[in-house]
Amino acid sequence: FDTAYRWHLVYNPASGYIRVRWTQGSTLIADSGVVYDRTHYGGRTGVFVFSQELVTFSNLRYRCLQTTDYLLEFSGTNSGVALGAVESIVGSNSFTISAWILLKRSGNPSCYLDRNITFGNPNMSGPSLGIFRQSTDDEIDWTITNLESPTADTGPSEDHTGNGGFYVFLDVPFRFPFVYTFEGYRAVLESVDFYSSPGCTLSFWYHMYELVAGYPHMGMLDVEVYYSIFGWHPVFHRQLNQGNRWHSAIIDLSPFKGTIRLRFVGRKGIFQGSKCEIALDDITLSSECGQQESCDKDMPIFGSTTADGIRVLLRNGSLQAGAAGSTNVIGTKSLPSSTWFHVALQYNIQKQMQSVFINGQLDASLTLYSNQSSTKQSDNLLLGQHMKCTLKDTWIDEVRVWAAAVNVTETYNKILQSDQSPYLHAYWRFNEPSGRLLKDEVGGNNATFPDSGSTIRLASSLDIGD
Repeated sequence: FDTAYRWHLVYNPASGYIRVRWTQGSTLIADSGVVYDRTHYGGRTGVFVFSQELVTFSNLRYRCLQTTDYLLEFSGTNSGVALGAVESIVGSNSFTISAWILLKRSGNPSCYLDRNITFGNPNMSGPSLGIFRQSTDDEIDWTITNLESPTADTGPSEDHTGNGGFYVFLDVPFRFPFVYTFEGYRAVLESVDFYSSPGCTLSFWYHMYELVAGYPHMGMLDVEVYYSIFGWHPVFHRQLNQGNRWHSAIIDLSPFKGTIRLRFVGRKGIFQGSKCEIALDDITLSSECGQQESCDKDMPIFGSTTADGIRVLLRNGSLQAGAAGSTNVIGTKSLPSSTWFHVALQYNIQKQMQSVFINGQLDASLTLYSNQSSTKQSDNLLLGQHMKCTLKDTWIDEVRVWAAAVNVTETYNKILQSDQSPYLHAYWRFNEPSGRLLKDEVGGNNATFPDSGSTIRLASSLDIGD
């Protein structure tokens, strides 16, 4: 009571970056951390009090900040960024390279999709959800059956083929007392991750029938696509009574390039005791969805034009890297999605050792038992590409190269304090808002922004300061 608190909100609609801090004087009381949400692209700025009297606001200020900090987003459909010749960037001695990265998805996409989800075969396997699962982020589940809908006078009498197959339906049993809800109960079927290529389409059958026509009890059926960390995008919507028959729908998924996920969201109407049901059957993905050749498990952060050149890869979510010869040091930690990480490869030519670091901490190291030169001088150092393998579904920012095997832990701490560490040889911030120049802030090794369209600039959400 009678205590002054201050809050500071930073919001970037382009990247979805949100962070709120609360302080009492100079003492930090709470910090939301970085949250990503692109649900809203604008709105009003103001204050709101919920059931609290005698609240005084003062010194309210807001600023619309011009974007001056950018990152590179890699979609994996074309080449990466050529940073320059290895000889001019890292030389032939010890070196350290690092970048901040954010994976927009977790794990690897499913490459062997069951593209025809019939919800089971009554003569063979029985009921099955295929590549889908019942979400835990809902109130009720979809139910599988090959019989008539259990609620009289509503819902389908059989699957859409009429051959006694399975389908799923959403039904809340008739109950008393009637309960009024604004959104209604939800049932969500969510797919595995898979890769969407040009021509990828989704088709399915749906049934939405209400016994008493004209009453808005039916609820809604939505299909949504999860694309990167930007959240769920609606691609299909139906509501109210659609008649006592099955309807077909086809959705083009080609605009969502890269790894995606699907979900079917059924919402009951206002009265949960109403006689109405929503049903789904025969969900089909075209052959362009989840193609095997699109599922390379190596995700190159750094790479070269030859197999044994400098490379920092993500394989099954963990780092694998090499600087001399074909032997990789293999990391032990897995990087989750939607979180910024600082990754580094250190090569010490005196010790013949290569090591990988995550957020300044040693992940793994490997001693090479032969006297190998550090790099192939004729190679180009590539960002987001190794040989023909290109990076997808990843953000990269703040790339640095040191002409020494620096102490990565101390260097990482200096970066967090916005201090420049010694031996820094090249530094790309990617803060050019347009054009093809990617300026090296230290060594003059300017790179060229690719002209393919598969790599784009976004307002950076990387927050490494106070």
